[in-house]
Amino acid sequence: PSGRPRSDAGSDAGPSGVRRLDILAPAGRLGVVLVTPDEPTAAGRLEGGRGPSYVFTIREDSPLLDKIQVGDRVAEVDGRDVSDMTAIDVSKLLGSLSARETRRITVLREVGDFDDIGDVDGVGDGAGEQADEGGER
Repeated sequence: PSGRPRSDAGSDAGPSGVRRLDILAPAGRLGVVLVTPDEPTAAGRLEGGRGPSYVFTIREDSPLLDKIQVGDRVAEVDGRDVSDMTAIDVSKLLGSLSARETRRITVLREVGDFDDIGDVDGVGDGAGEQADEGGER
């Protein structure tokens, strides 16, 4: 095994170097923290914008530990496009569906061999909106 996370439901590598992965998440808390990076405005200030949301951290006890990666961009939840939703909104949606036996989370992952770069602790400088599933900050 390469040590890379794998999807339970399948993947599709697109022409742009981004792989689309469908991850089946179990009922309950997922132990994943999402972030929506801040974007500079015309005035030069950083302002929390609309999505996309990225995986920022994965807790050691997460049921998705071997499936999802820091930096994955969340594209869909159970077939619903969430690409323009903030991290808090996506987390609230996932939390509202937590009683379901499974939830399908579709992520977009950059294709490449990153095994030699070591652990990645976050996305960007962390100066964005963060939320774990359930909408908690």
